[in-house]
Amino acid sequence: MTAAEAGKLLIGKNRILILTGAGLSAASGIPTFRGNDGLWIKEYKNCESPEEMATLEYFKKYPEEEWKWNIDFLELMAK
Repeated sequence: MTAAEAGKLLIGKNRILILTGAGLSAASGIPTFRGNDGLWIKEYKNCESPEEMATLEYFKKYPEEEWKWNIDFLELMAK
C-alpha cells in the first residue's frame, strides 16, 4: 500500500491506531538498534547491556557515557 492509499483510508476517521514493529526503522533507512550498524552493538564504558544504559541509575553514575550515547543517536538520526 502506498502512503497516498493509506491516507485515503484515514480520511474522516476519528480514532486511528497504528502499530509498527522494529523493522519500520530499517525500511525507512534508519539502522535498527540491534543490527550490524545499530547503536546497541556499540560498547560504552561500564555498561553491560543497552537496557542498563536506559536507567536513571546508569545516568547518575556515568552521565558522560549517557550523553555520548545520546549524541551518537542524534548523529545517526541526522544521517
